Order: sequence, then C-alpha cells, then structure tokens
Amino acid sequence: MIDKSCRKMGIQTIFSKQRSLRTVLSNPKQPQPPMDIKGVVYLIPCSECSAVYIGETGRTLKVRLAEHKRAVRMGDVNNGIAVHSLKTGHSIAWDKAKITDRETHWQRRKVKEAIRIQKSQVRMNLDQGIVLHQ
Repeated sequence: MIDKSCRKMGIQTIFSKQRSLRTVLSNPKQPQPPMDIKGVVYLIPCSECSAVYIGETGRTLKVRLAEHKRAVRMGDVNNGIAVHSLKTGHSIAWDKAKITDRETHWQRRKVKEAIRIQKSQVRMNLDQGIVLHQ
C-alpha cells in the first residue's frame, strides 16, 4: 500500500527486514576462551609482591604460559619470571595471568608490549622491550 502510493509520486521504496528478537538474543558463535587467543600482550603477576611480567606472543597465551612455567621449573636465567622467582623465592600467580591487549600485527604488538613494560613500576622483565623514541 505504501509502496504503491510512493511509486505514484516517483519515490522508490526499499523495505528491509528488522532484526528479530531471536537474532538479537542468540549468538551461534561462542566467545573464544582467553587462553586460546592468538596475538596478545599479557601480564603475569607475582603472588607475593607487586612485580609483574609483561610479555607478548603471536601464539596462544596457554602455550606461552607453559613455556614460562617450564623456565621457572628449570631455573632459566634468561627468563625474567624465573630470575625473579630464583632471587626472591616468590611464587608466581599463574592463575592471575591476563591479556592486556590483542594485536595480530607483530610490530604493533611489540610497541604495545614496550609501552606497558615502561609504564609498569615493578617488573620482572629483563629488558624494556623494543626501544621507543620520544
């Protein structure tokens, strides 16, 4: 009816289907568990002091955490978390590890990691990440 009236006046009408309540409420795609997300900057805190480790990985956080845990177990002096644990005797709050940023592009991820490292007050990192120029 509206379409006919508008056509008589030379107006083209286009009707589109509105989103139904079903489409609004249902989402067939389940959210990805945080530990299975690739391309992240992450934070791992010490369970006994305010020190944190900031890192980045293009792989999943689950894989990278397993590597850090192995480094602590083996006493790897090239791993900041292991060095902190060895020097202080502190345990690491593995269950409190969290993703701070998501970034699939490796250069941008490195920059985000470096910014977070430099902003953190007490850190376990052995280096500052990539060099950022002011």
